[in-house]
Amino acid sequence: LGHRRIAYVNFYPTPHYSEAARRAGYERALQSAGLRPQFECEMPVIENFASATVPFLQSPDRPTALFCYTTQTTQRALLA
Repeated sequence: LGHRRIAYVNFYPTPHYSEAARRAGYERALQSAGLRPQFECEMPVIENFASATVPFLQSPDRPTALFCYTTQTTQRALLA
């Protein structure tokens, strides 16, 4: 599909090993494709998801794809 700007989205900050592993996998995959992990959106309070996501998705260099940490983040991103 040609996506070049892929955002890592995590609205559930956690010290759990899976978050670090997913983020590292995201970074490795982009680097191996010759891309820089340049779009990251993190917020500690899920209730503010829409207020953080809408400007992020409407910015001039908005991402063309999202890599979400959890299913809940994906669902909220689709509704934003």
